[in-house]
Amino acid sequence: MKKDGSFFFMYDGHKISLDETPDSLGMKDRAEIICVPSSHVIIDIFNVETQEVQWVNTINSSSQFQLLYKYCEDKRSQHKGKSRSSFYLEFNGSRINHDDTPHSLGMGDGDRVVVS
Repeated sequence: MKKDGSFFFMYDGHKISLDETPDSLGMKDRAEIICVPSSHVIIDIFNVETQEVQWVNTINSSSQFQLLYKYCEDKRSQHKGKSRSSFYLEFNGSRINHDDTPHSLGMGDGDRVVVS
């Protein structure tokens, strides 16, 4: 995990590489680019029920997943009235514990967290 103050840029859930241009990214006027510290990883949040990526998230590699569990719980209760016990998060086929971190799981950019 880098702690040198470096960062990267994201546009539309995509990490921008040095050779990309606004045209190659399909950017329009007033497009928003996000500056993300290098200590973060980019993960896709995939919903098993809908079979699609719900959103792309950046998370500090040392942050516990308990906040993501809470966010998912709130979203699900708003839309479906389901409790936290009716879902879990998984990575590479294994359940993610609330106190796990992207670093402890060896996650990197573009890895997928599945909401089951």
